[in-house]
Amino acid sequence: MNRIHFAHLAALLLALAPPRLNGQEGAPANVEPPEAESSVGREPSAATAAAAKPIDLRPRFVEGRKLRYALEQTMLVNVGGVEQGGALRTVCALETKKSTSEGGATVTLTYEAAGLTVNAGKRRFGYDTRQPDAPDSDKNLARLLEAFVGRSLDLRYLPSGEVRAIDGLDEIFAGPEGASLRTFLQEDALRVSFAKLVTPSPGKEGAAVGETWSDRERSSFDETTTLVVDYEYVVREARDDLVRIEFSGKLRLEPKKGIDEPLEYKLEAQEAKGEVHWDPKERVVLRHSLDLQIALRGPLADGTVGVIRYDQRSRVSLEK
Repeated sequence: MNRIHFAHLAALLLALAPPRLNGQEGAPANVEPPEAESSVGREPSAATAAAAKPIDLRPRFVEGRKLRYALEQTMLVNVGGVEQGGALRTVCALETKKSTSEGGATVTLTYEAAGLTVNAGKRRFGYDTRQPDAPDSDKNLARLLEAFVGRSLDLRYLPSGEVRAIDGLDEIFAGPEGASLRTFLQEDALRVSFAKLVTPSPGKEGAAVGETWSDRERSSFDETTTLVVDYEYVVREARDDLVRIEFSGKLRLEPKKGIDEPLEYKLEAQEAKGEVHWDPKERVVLRHSLDLQIALRGPLADGTVGVIRYDQRSRVSLEK
């Protein structure tokens, strides 16, 4: 395997699906102000009544309400011409325990199920917490997935949908698989994912059909490198029961503060696009999709310099 750790790829994955809060590494994340907002002309339609006024993009937290989301991701990594792939499916429940007069809330997130399948050359293995006795079940994956399935985290949301704090990670990390889970369950990445389970664009209060906006998000890629993502959003359609928002992202890598050495890896190619379906009445995310392709050039395990290609497809949907 190449020198780039799988956690680096996971950071890219979580940076965009479901994508990412802004802020310095290790600090509460804040969305930067949009660089520009504009209106794009559109033909009148039957939905003009819904489209004419700004759509509220802030989440509505209702005490006692439980929402269940399914996340499905497929990944293909090509390292120096050698391909490996996988498919991940997780189910999590969000239950609002307490809401504030300002519009924020404390929400308990519980991982209810997880399944991971890995294709490594001629070898195929995996584990699914709902089918633990399947023939291809892998003991190492079993220990990892079972260590957090059934566990709960308390998320403290701001009215904008941004996550101010996550409580409960220390208890998960204290278990026997804590060291491995700490690699994948990075708090800044989790804040991103959990924020975009409740709002299309954390920090954006509202938008009208045709309106475009942008934001910039920063997160840790590895010990020396910061991942910067520039997003562009546009509201494509608005009905009484559905708002459709398209987005695209451009990524770049830059050294962290105090790092003078050149970057080990360089982004050679990238494409990231997706859309969010939003329920304007209930103010909940119905669906989030992302298609991402990345090419990185850098050192491989054999000491040579090569290209790492990463293709990922992600779908998050509200279960009825």
